[in-house]
Amino acid sequence: MTGYRRQIIDQIDNFHGSNPSQQGISEPSLSRSVNFSGSHFLFNVLLQSLIDDDQVTRTGTLLHKPEHRTTLSKEEKEFIAKIKPILEKSGNVAPRTRELVEMTGIPLKHLENILRETAKAGSIIRVADNRYYLPGTIMALAEFTEQLAANNTNDEGFSVIQFRDASAIGRNLCIEILEYFDKVGFTRRDGNARYLRTEKENIFGP
Repeated sequence: MTGYRRQIIDQIDNFHGSNPSQQGISEPSLSRSVNFSGSHFLFNVLLQSLIDDDQVTRTGTLLHKPEHRTTLSKEEKEFIAKIKPILEKSGNVAPRTRELVEMTGIPLKHLENILRETAKAGSIIRVADNRYYLPGTIMALAEFTEQLAANNTNDEGFSVIQFRDASAIGRNLCIEILEYFDKVGFTRRDGNARYLRTEKENIFGP
């Protein structure tokens, strides 16, 4: 595994060199870039060993070198001033992009550019094509998901309906959130049930 450790560090260095304004690279992108052939669990063990050795840092869902620093772009500054307060107040039910247009008065294309650039910097997380969350909110939803899974002691997982009823979030948004969790490797779907694949800290950071 020593070879993969070196490749991971090299790929993160390359990413920083090509994208100096971005916070870091996502775990799925990093796994693809090193052509890792093992399981998601094994790749996560590799990453955690690098994090424990202070060679890699996880910020939200992004991985980067500990010494890497970014400067705020104009899009991020506009996000902080006009959009972040809305997302903080909205909590678990983040507005769609078109709703953000109505709430901020920012034209759709410009708003989408702000959100896209801010997501690259790691300050927000794209959960669906038209919906973004703050990392802290995603972490809270992940913690809620762990608690829901722990309450199901019969090893049958939990359903979208159970998630909806326990969270008081609409069904369609529940599906978007859970599909995002599947995508990043936090949960896995098996029929109508979902199961945890790893602890939330391994995906979303401490």
